[in-house]
Amino acid sequence: MIRDGLKRHYIGMNKEFRYRGEDAGRLEAISDSVFALAIALLLISTSAPKKFEDIILFTYELLPFAFCISLIILIWHEHVVFFLRYGLRNPKIIFFNAIFFFILLYYVYLL
Repeated sequence: MIRDGLKRHYIGMNKEFRYRGEDAGRLEAISDSVFALAIALLLISTSAPKKFEDIILFTYELLPFAFCISLIILIWHEHVVFFLRYGLRNPKIIFFNAIFFFILLYYVYLL
């Protein structure tokens, strides 16, 4: 998976830092699925062009669309690094993670 490649090659990570969350648990799995759902919601919100004018309009929407997806991927990467660094899986972290997922999906749904 992508997470294994990030860990193996230290992509975006500090080599001097001792990582504690080496194994991906259920919390990380649902996190990955929520981020995938957010990107899928962005993809579903766009409609397929039917005419040439629609293609021109779609090209104007392409830059903000790419910006939104890159922001979601950046947030996902920081989320992965957080759980690799600290390896926290207590009820408080799960609660804050659920709130974070709600806010993420809420904003993506509004787009």
